[in-house]
Amino acid sequence: MPTAFPFIQWILVISIALWPLHSAEAAREIKPSSLVLPAQSEPLRWVRVALAQDVPQVIIDIQAAYRIHSSDGRELFRGNRMVGTRIEATADGIRIGPQVFFQSPITIHTDEGGIKLGGRLYRDSITLLHGKSGRLSVVNALLLEDYLKGVLPIEVNPNWPFETLKAQAIASRTYAIFKSLENRDAPFSMTRDVLSQVYAGKSAENSITSRAVDETAGQILTYGGKIFPTYFHSTCGGKTTAAETNWDIAAHPSLRGVDCPFCQGTKHYRWEGEFSVAEIQEALKKNGFALSRLEDVTPVDLDASGRAQNFLIRFDGKSKKLRANDLRLWLDPFRLRSTFFRHFGRSGNTFQMTGRGWGHGAGMCQWGSEKLGELGYSHSQILDYYYPDAQVRNLV
Repeated sequence: MPTAFPFIQWILVISIALWPLHSAEAAREIKPSSLVLPAQSEPLRWVRVALAQDVPQVIIDIQAAYRIHSSDGRELFRGNRMVGTRIEATADGIRIGPQVFFQSPITIHTDEGGIKLGGRLYRDSITLLHGKSGRLSVVNALLLEDYLKGVLPIEVNPNWPFETLKAQAIASRTYAIFKSLENRDAPFSMTRDVLSQVYAGKSAENSITSRAVDETAGQILTYGGKIFPTYFHSTCGGKTTAAETNWDIAAHPSLRGVDCPFCQGTKHYRWEGEFSVAEIQEALKKNGFALSRLEDVTPVDLDASGRAQNFLIRFDGKSKKLRANDLRLWLDPFRLRSTFFRHFGRSGNTFQMTGRGWGHGAGMCQWGSEKLGELGYSHSQILDYYYPDAQVRNLV
C-alpha cells in the first residue's frame, strides 16, 4: 500500500467519462468511439490533468528550485522554493505570492521533489490558467507513465493479483491516450476524479502498481488499428453493458457488454439505498431541470444487461426522460451505485431501491478482473474477456 496516500477502497471507479449531461430527449451529437493513432507517438507520452477548475485560489509548496515560464517558453522567474504560497487570479493576471504575472497560461516547473497542492504531491509541472470567470484552473502536465503510477493504486488494490494490475495498467493507459487525442485542443484532457479516472499524484504511488505500469510500458488496446475508450468500473453485478447506453458515443464492437459471473459475491455486488423527493428535486434543479414540483421518478428503457437507460421524470403535470446514468451522477454515485435495479419504488416522500453492481457498467468490471486474476488468467486474457476482439499493441 502507498505510504502517504492509503488505498481508498470505496473510491473504486464509479464513472470515467467526461460527457455532457442532458435530457434523454434532447438532440445529441454522437462522438466517435475510435480514433486513428498519429504516426508519431511522442506527443502521446504526455498527459494534461485538471487538478482544480474555476477556483478562487490554491496553495502550493515546492521544496526545490523551480522556474516559471510563459506559454511560448520564455522564462519569467526562477526561485529556490515556495512554502505555503497562495496563487490566485487577479483582474488582469495571475498572482503568485506577492508577484503578479500578466500572462495566461503560465507554467511552474521543478526538476526534483514535485509540487504539493491540496496536500498531495504532483510530478513535473503545473500550468495556471486564468478563466473567463476570473477564477483559476490548475493543470498538471506530466509523462503518461508517471501519471499512471498515480492512478493505479487508487483504481485497484495493489494487493490484487499482479496480472489484474497489469490489465488495469493497459486499460488506464489506453483510456488516457484516447482522451488526450479527443481533447487535444482543450486546456486539459482529463480531470483527476471519477469523471475520468482517479489520479492522486506522486503521493499515491505504490511499488507494486508502479511495477505493473513499468512491465506494460507503452502497451495499449486497439480495435482495427484504432484506439477506443477502454471504460472500466468497480462491479458490473453480473453483466456489463454497451457504452452507448451511458454516453453519446458510437457503438463499438469491443464495448458491447459481456456476461460476468466473476464479481458475484464481492462486496459491491448488491446494494440498497434511498433518496427523498426533496433530494432528487434539488439535484434536478441544480443541473438545469426547470420544475417546481416533482411528482414521480421511474426507471425505464431497460438495455440488454437489464439496466435502466433512462428515468421518466414526472413534474408539474408533465413528463420528460432523463438519462439514468446522468441522474445517478447528479444525486450521489456512492449512494445510487448503479442503474441495475432489482427494486425501485416510492414510500411517502422517499424513493427506495436495491440494485446490483457499482458504476456505469461499461467495459472492464474491476472486481471481476480481480477474480479472473485469482483463477490464473493472464492480463491479456482478462482484457480480451472484457474488450472482445481488441488487440494489445505497443505505441512504439
